Amino acid sequence: MALSEILATIGNSYEQAKLQGFGGHPLANMIRRDWPLSIAELLGTHPDLEFKGSAGQGRWTDSPWAAIFDPIVTSSAETGYYPVFLFSESFQDVSLVMGQGTYEVRKEFGRGTLEILEMRAKLLRQRVPEFRKIFNEGPFPIKSSANAGDDWSFSSAWGKKYSISKLPSN
Repeated sequence: MALSEILATIGNSYEQAKLQGFGGHPLANMIRRDWPLSIAELLGTHPDLEFKGSAGQGRWTDSPWAAIFDPIVTSSAETGYYPVFLFSESFQDVSLVMGQGTYEVRKEFGRGTLEILEMRAKLLRQRVPEFRKIFNEGPFPIKSSANAGDDWSFSSAWGKKYSISKLPSN
């Protein structure tokens, strides 16, 4: 299935799917398996990269995601930085952003988390200034999990937002 089809399916179906059982749900399986696979296929052969998607662990998450991890930097959504697809709260938009793992930052800095995430996002933007020509600067209005609050929005260094009703071809 094409990436644009998967994104449209998730955007149009996720809120309804969350009202149903999680275990073995076809949409949860699509998010975990098909979504990362479609990203990997678009990028071609990169044996050192890991492609992961999550609909939650044991229950539906508020915010499904798919990310690309470089094990030199991170192999988890909890630390480091990585490209990730995240949905808006309405699920009518999806953003591809350079995000950061927020869990370890929140654990270490507590109340100062948003400031640290913003500072690190700014540093990422400064390290790759040529991306300003392609992507927009964060923060992005991203659907956050109940535990993450605004962390994901402020952790995004740059990215691009797409309307589910007007997704570009792959």
